[in-house]
Amino acid sequence: MKKKFYLLALIVLVVPVLALVGCDKPSSFTIEVFSSWTGTPVGSGGGTVSGGGTFEEGTEISLTATAKPNSRFIAWVYEDSVIISNEGAYTIENETNDGRVTKSTLTFEVSSSRRGKYTAVFEDPSIIYTKLTSWRITDDYSVPGVEEDMSTETATMTLRMYISQGNANTDIFSADAMPVKRNVIYHTNDVNEVLKLNADIAQNVVADIMLTKENATFTRTLRASVSFQETIDNMSNTANPYLINYNSQNGTYEIIFGFTIGEEQMYLILNYSNLNVIY
Repeated sequence: MKKKFYLLALIVLVVPVLALVGCDKPSSFTIEVFSSWTGTPVGSGGGTVSGGGTFEEGTEISLTATAKPNSRFIAWVYEDSVIISNEGAYTIENETNDGRVTKSTLTFEVSSSRRGKYTAVFEDPSIIYTKLTSWRITDDYSVPGVEEDMSTETATMTLRMYISQGNANTDIFSADAMPVKRNVIYHTNDVNEVLKLNADIAQNVVADIMLTKENATFTRTLRASVSFQETIDNMSNTANPYLINYNSQNGTYEIIFGFTIGEEQMYLILNYSNLNVIY
């Protein structure tokens, strides 16, 4: 009798628990999709977007960006910080007309690591999203840089450099014991991180460098604050001098850090370009 009672009690306790476990639903995550022109889910500038919502984990979804006439789609950006590539977890299919991308579809499975904000960047003369594209070290920043394969210079400097950006100081580029030629342009093709610029929120660009030239070594953390479509001359600040040249013609930034190594005035120049210029 007692055995029957214990068995009945066990059934009464365990069955509801198993039922609850069996009724657990998969986690759900929110996917937001924006147009770079207006910052709203339904853009009214260079194009429109669709496909956002709340979805169960593992659901395959597609986000769509459609450019308006005389505009074009540029790129997908995740969380205002990284350009999405057509690889790994993401698939991108583009439709073109006369070489211009008129429609782009981004497909992926929803997960905790892929929830959040997706922005379709459309052609825009203003600089909204910008990316580090190249850098150089020179003793005269007014002289244009030279491509490495066109230079007759020999490497006279050795550089260790780490570049970070944004309010979270995200690491985007590093060089270790790199031989450097004066005023030669070094491209950063592997950098996929971007900055979203805003008139109200300045973004930081930080370069930690150790430069050796002959018997002199310079070590310092260089900092600049970049906002939106702005030229800044802060060279008079001897503690951390820099100059930001903004080119309104093509939406590019040239960040120029000034420093002295030995008795020689030198400059580190970082070039940030509008995504329109790159793609």
